Amino acid sequence: MSEILNEYRKEINKIDNDIIDIIKRRMKVSIKIGKYKKDNNIKVLNTGREKEVLDNIIKHNNVDNDLFLEEEFIKELWINLMNYSKKIQL
Repeated sequence: MSEILNEYRKEINKIDNDIIDIIKRRMKVSIKIGKYKKDNNIKVLNTGREKEVLDNIIKHNNVDNDLFLEEEFIKELWINLMNYSKKIQL
């Protein structure tokens, strides 16, 4: 296998680990939100907030003209993140 390909794969592995760390940070905050909601009798599901999150992340995707991710990909990814967030908030 080529040295260049190995370097690219190492870079991908590092990025993947960074992504997992960031998702874990997000979930820790989500747990805090769940506790706050429970303590204050607030429903976990907030469709308005979910729409706001999706709108913000899609808008952020449009900032970088170097690479544009497909909107459907972003929605699917974030819906999965938000579903997991709701799961751990219960």
